[in-house]
Amino acid sequence: FTGGKISSVIQQAKLNKLLAMNTIRRNDLAVVYDIKKYFYGYVLTNELYEIAKSTLDRMNYVSDLTKQFYESGDSLNVKKTDYLSIQVTVALIESIVAKIEANRFMVKSALANAMGLSWDSEINPKYTNNELLPPKYSLSKLVQDAYKTNSDIRKMDIALKISKEQIKEQKAGHYPSVALLGELSHTYNSYEFGYLSDNKENSWNVGFAAEIPLFDGFKTTNMVNEKKLEKKKLYLLQDMLKEGVALQIKNELNNALLGFKQIQTLKKAKKLARDSRELNIRGYQIDAITPQKVIESQYIESYVKADYLKYVHDYLLSLAKIDKLIGQEVK
Repeated sequence: FTGGKISSVIQQAKLNKLLAMNTIRRNDLAVVYDIKKYFYGYVLTNELYEIAKSTLDRMNYVSDLTKQFYESGDSLNVKKTDYLSIQVTVALIESIVAKIEANRFMVKSALANAMGLSWDSEINPKYTNNELLPPKYSLSKLVQDAYKTNSDIRKMDIALKISKEQIKEQKAGHYPSVALLGELSHTYNSYEFGYLSDNKENSWNVGFAAEIPLFDGFKTTNMVNEKKLEKKKLYLLQDMLKEGVALQIKNELNNALLGFKQIQTLKKAKKLARDSRELNIRGYQIDAITPQKVIESQYIESYVKADYLKYVHDYLLSLAKIDKLIGQEVK
């Protein structure tokens, strides 16, 4: 009997094992989130590269058309300054294409690294889910799920249980330690003419030991109080952590809802911008539109498409953050 000290130490060891398993789970969630983050980043940069490359091809066509108008002298709208302006625009777009291509390569390498692949591994990520669904989540349900499965909150729950066992361990100092001792022995000797008698071949001992605490200068009492205060501190930290997790989930869900609305709006704007660009190109081919209008329509379409992709990326990333905060994938 140790006043509960041995049982509390054993229980602490079991809880520390759960704590280590929770850390592994937390690391797994971080890996999943990193892979999602780099995957969506690659999808974004890859789509931006395609938009920039397509814009560059169209601007090269506009540049050739402008050169024909300028050199032939048949156009009333095209001047030398227009031709030079378009040439500068083409050069800038070429620079943007090269920069996005470099970013795409870097994000692709980061994705492979997050997946645990070697540096020279070749991957070809593709995003196939073209239908985005609105986040029909209940905020209160998400928060309640997070309180049960969030790895950080789970860690605090285990830490509180460990603190409870530590209090029991310190309280054991108030009680005496009692032990019953026993020993039984038998000597085996195959030699017939040994010198041991029967009494010496077999022996046994029984004993009783007790350690009684008398006075330790209130050390045990203060140690118990210290552990109780640490437990109260953990309770306060747990409340703060729960509030923080709930606030993060609320922010990410709000971002996802607003992002989804923007996606629907920009989806319509993409079609309008494309129609405007095509109409301006046809008008420019018959010298009915100024070069500035053509360049402007190209820029607007590219900007709207890029803005749409950015909101899709942010929307998917917000959902991934919600999964990480809750501690499991939300269907």
